[in-house]
Amino acid sequence: MRTWQKTIIIILALIAIPIIYFENQYFSHQQKEAQIKTSQKAVFKAYRIHSENNYANFAIYTDTKSAGKIYYFVPKNQQGHAIDLRRQQQRIGEQLYQKARKQKQKDIVVYITYNGDNLHDDTYCLTPTGAVYSRVEHHFSTKFGKFTDQLGQEAVYNLANQTHPVTFRDLYQDAATLPMIKQLAVDQQLKKHNYTPHQLKALENLDFPTDVNYQQFSFSESVKYLV
Repeated sequence: MRTWQKTIIIILALIAIPIIYFENQYFSHQQKEAQIKTSQKAVFKAYRIHSENNYANFAIYTDTKSAGKIYYFVPKNQQGHAIDLRRQQQRIGEQLYQKARKQKQKDIVVYITYNGDNLHDDTYCLTPTGAVYSRVEHHFSTKFGKFTDQLGQEAVYNLANQTHPVTFRDLYQDAATLPMIKQLAVDQQLKKHNYTPHQLKALENLDFPTDVNYQQFSFSESVKYLV
């Protein structure tokens, strides 16, 4: 092979190597972006299914931010009105978004939904819950994963026609609801305290209110039970 031919081959190789490198970088980037979008869709679907399983009547609201989005899954009563749980959900959404911003997370997506327990007929105990997802660097690769989460304060609603939390007087009108409310109160205490078997038995044997003016029972907007 002549010298000029070798020179041409070397020049072509020097041109081809950067082209091949940048092509690989481009397609690798495109592949990562496609994987992240697929992950985002899967997480959104998972939260929608979670909401449906906890209480199926809800609306989805989107709040677009400078560094991402907040998705709100807001329960509605049977008349189609959003209950005031949305106000607490919005506070949680803003808190989680700002926390991610301070940590300089990228492509922030906040999902705000709820956990629901059907106490009796149309009476539900609903607790807001939220989580932040963003791009996560892991071993030289970029993925879409959870950054942090947060649980709100539970509240009890009659979703037949109300949008505000019910009071103990409201619940007292339906005697069948009371044992379920008692169990909810016990469950709340178990989340806060590490009871011994003896203490747990004593807790479950406590008298439950039989009158709307019962002084040892507290029912507030934040649904704090004192048993």
